[in-house]
Amino acid sequence: MRKPEIGDPVLYFPASSRGGRPATVPYAAFVAFVENDRQVNVAYFSHHGEHGFATAVRLHQEGDPMVPGARCEYRGTARPAANLAEVARRGEEPQAPPATRKRA
Repeated sequence: MRKPEIGDPVLYFPASSRGGRPATVPYAAFVAFVENDRQVNVAYFSHHGEHGFATAVRLHQEGDPMVPGARCEYRGTARPAANLAEVARRGEEPQAPPATRKRA
């Protein structure tokens, strides 16, 4: 298990997005304060260009069961639920997403 630290980049999944629908696209976020190994405060940036903060956010780590509500994850462990179900059905190990190429 990775120990959270202030400044860690994470993906933040709010409990609901604009309009009250469940959030399916994560927000870029940073850990602003560490309550404990499983709970942090985050500063986030939405895909609408809005910024904000969320307190007492559950830090979901690899191997943790999924529960409803707001959560954040380290980038390498964030996977869409449909992809995880497909991987489990095939009996494979989940793979990290491909690295993105930086522009010069």
